[in-house]
Amino acid sequence: MDDKSGRLKKKRGVTRTSVTKICKAIETELTKTDVNIDALEEMLEQLAVESNELKNLDSQIEEFVSDDKLEKEVKEVAEYTQKIITWKFRATKKIRERTKNVDSLNVPSSCYKESSNVKLPKLAISKFYGQSSLWLSFWNSFESAIHENDSLSEVSKFNYLKAHRFCP
Repeated sequence: MDDKSGRLKKKRGVTRTSVTKICKAIETELTKTDVNIDALEEMLEQLAVESNELKNLDSQIEEFVSDDKLEKEVKEVAEYTQKIITWKFRATKKIRERTKNVDSLNVPSSCYKESSNVKLPKLAISKFYGQSSLWLSFWNSFESAIHENDSLSEVSKFNYLKAHRFCP
């Protein structure tokens, strides 16, 4: 194993640990009788960012995997993918249930807090790779689409920023 593949595997290990912690936090929140929907939505945002990072690392690491170890590698990747899908589904289902319950009460919208996280359409904001000459273009796109969006929480904005920067 060379230096690059070793570094990538270490980064992936940290990211996998983060994914596991977020999934456990979602599981813990879902077992509560009074589930905090805002907290669940925040965890889903974090999980999405870590999931994207994990996919990126997995694809980079796959280039270094020998044929005899490929099957084991693919199985490990599939396990984490399944874990992510399962907890995203369970959290999203609970959010839908709670939102449906609030809507069925026929309470005026001014009487309850709307969710602070909105599903944004996929944006065509390219990643920032550190070239200072491209900073202004990147920042202008990011600022208008995400940073100045008052319907997003600060944590969501930060997670979007992390997802749009390249970190070797």
